[in-house]
Amino acid sequence: RNRENGAISIGDGCRIDHGVRMIAARDATLSIGSESEIGLYSVLNCGANVTIGKKCMFSGFTYIQSTNHGSKKGIPIKEQTQEYGPIRIGDDVWLGSHASILMGVTIGDGVIVGAKSVVTKDLPANSIAVGVPAQVRGERT
Repeated sequence: RNRENGAISIGDGCRIDHGVRMIAARDATLSIGSESEIGLYSVLNCGANVTIGKKCMFSGFTYIQSTNHGSKKGIPIKEQTQEYGPIRIGDDVWLGSHASILMGVTIGDGVIVGAKSVVTKDLPANSIAVGVPAQVRGERT
């Protein structure tokens, strides 16, 4: 679904599973590269640009979030200004089930993110990252 001036672009040969929710709001563009697969009931919420490379595999229930609410004391969270940060996910990235990718993150080509991991910082190409918050624990060989 698009709101305001949001746009969604899906490359050739992609597979989007059941119940996936894609939102592009404001002036954000959600771009999914060719031959990528988005698993069951994943959420891609884009208040800033989200770019997903080619031949990526996202397991079910993954969560991509390029927006965050403010948290100042004394102001209801619902009334606070939101923050936005683009997300870039390289080619050949595998996100395990229930992985979350938060605003402002760049994930390099060939990265594997373990199930239930929360990515809050950039991950270098070909790394294997797990945990909350996700930390690099290895490298693809």
